[in-house]
Formats: sequence, structure tokens, C-alpha cells
Amino acid sequence: MSLLEFETMNPPSFHGTPIGGMEIFSRVKALPIPLPTTIAGALGSYLGIRLKLTSRDPCENLVKLYETLNSRLSCHNGVCIKGPLIYFEVGGARLSYPYVCIEDYFVPITKAFRVCGNLSVCVDVDEESIVWRYSFRVGVALERRNVLGEKKAMPGYFYKYAVSLYRYGSKVAKPIFAYLVPPATKVDGIVRFGGKGSIVRVLSRDLTYPSEVASRVISPIEGLDEGYYVTLSPVPLIPSSPYPTKLEEHFEAPLDLRSSEVLGVPRRCRETGVLPPKLRVVRLGLGFSEAAGMRRPQILALPPGTVIRVRRRHERSPSPLMRALLGLGFSALYKLL
Repeated sequence: MSLLEFETMNPPSFHGTPIGGMEIFSRVKALPIPLPTTIAGALGSYLGIRLKLTSRDPCENLVKLYETLNSRLSCHNGVCIKGPLIYFEVGGARLSYPYVCIEDYFVPITKAFRVCGNLSVCVDVDEESIVWRYSFRVGVALERRNVLGEKKAMPGYFYKYAVSLYRYGSKVAKPIFAYLVPPATKVDGIVRFGGKGSIVRVLSRDLTYPSEVASRVISPIEGLDEGYYVTLSPVPLIPSSPYPTKLEEHFEAPLDLRSSEVLGVPRRCRETGVLPPKLRVVRLGLGFSEAAGMRRPQILALPPGTVIRVRRRHERSPSPLMRALLGLGFSALYKLL
């Protein structure tokens, strides 16, 4: 097992797909952490993977990418990427524990969650939390010529994009997104990461003896034991009906909903009482396919920070697309207790 770290070199730009599309309105949807497809794409680009597609199906390359990474990294038809465990550097020094994203802030994953009863979980938010905000910037549109590398500014055409900013109290925090990968992954270099010129240094580190934190990161493909889990990455919900209305009947989920409960995104602990978690389902874009030259479709998903209670051990037999999504890093979980 290795730890693959993506250390940001400039303010990262993570965008979700606008619901209405650029033809209807131009609303920028910023994200606090990268999607698993961003990680898989950056890793595939570093390894020089070039996909050969047999159709224009934008989801086909997800399955192809997973199959290629599975072969290249010796994933043994399991999970190639699990995470993120998010570390922060403040004042040039790295904080000693990893964080998890909950909506627009981050809390230490090892000590912030408090279980109160069977179906209630809250988080202690103190001075060690990280606050996420985004800022809009304006860029100049470029006309790309046929000649390799030649670009020309288009006068009068601009675009708006968002960059993520992280604060630790009054100080700036720099995020480092860490993922568990097979030992065969050996990476050290600079890669494009996200959009609008964002770059990271990616470096693999050996984990001969997995730490207590790393050993608690798991995917539904590996089987889930009884206990409480918090999602580190989005949990995809793929519709299995033309008109889906019921989660248990009309969606394929990586969890066995008959033996587990989705509690929701936990709220902050209060002295006056604990409010129950709020169930949230978000619209998730699967990113842009460079191979197919088009955006992938949108699906529904449980956001990172969602707490799940598993009542009894279960294993799933997912469809090829769901297995590819899980293998590329979707639905990574951290076992709380």
C-alpha cells in the first residue's frame, strides 16, 4: 500500500457541472475537494495512458480507464484509488492529522465525530477546523489555432472561474490531497490538476505498515462490517429506472440499503442538544472526457461528509459502470467505530 499525495502549487480550481448547461446560464459551481475523476485523470495523464474508444459513449472511457489502471497498477479488480485523506500546511508546517470535508469546512477525521444514540451523530467544530471559501476570477478567452501551441487572445471575450481558498483561523492553509493506492504506483512530478491552470506536485510514499487512519479507509467493494462510516468521496446513485422516484427501488447504490441507514450530513454539536443529521442528495457531474471530447452525464450522489450506519456485514456485486466508479475512488469510506 502506498500513499499518493497531490500537493497544490497554486489555488486549485474545482468545478462541478452547471445544472442547466452553459447554453442556458453561466453559473459557476465550485467544489472544495477534487472529484475522483480528476484524480484518476491526473494519474492516467502522468502514466501516459491513452484510451482507444469504440463508441462516443462518454461513460465508456471511465470503464476503460479503470481497466487500464487496474492492469497497470495491479489493483486485482479491486479499488485503485481510495480517499482523500486531506492534510493541511499552515505556516510551512503540516498539521499532524488528516481532515474530512463537511460541506464548506473541514474537521479532524480522528476526533471530531461524536455518536449520540443509535441514529444521531454530530461534529465538534473548534479552533482546529479549516474553513473553505471560493473566490471568483476572470480570464481572457483564447483562440486555439491549428498550429501546435499557438494561441491568440479573443478581444472582448472573458470567462469567470472560481478558485478555492482555505483558512485555519486567521492563517492561510494549503491543502494536500492524499490517496491510498497499490504499491506498484511510483509517481514523482508536476501534473495538471483541475481547471484553469491549476497544477500540483504528485508524489508517492511507501506505507510498509499502514497507520491506524489508513487501515480504516475502505470501499464497499471490499465489504463493510457493522459500524459507523463517514464518506470521504461522493457516493454515486445510478438510476435503474426511466423515472426514478424511490432510492431503494430505482437506483443502484454501492451500499446495501436493506442492511444500512444513510443518516446524512452531521451538524455541529451543541450544549442544548444534538440536531439529527440532514440527508442531502446532490447532483454530480462525472467530469469532462478528454478521450471522447465531451462532458459525461450527471448523476445523483451522497456528498462527502455523509454518515452511514451499517447494521450487518454485506458485500455488493456492482454493475460494470458502478464497479469502475468505485475502483476509481468514488464512495471511499472511513470507519468511525
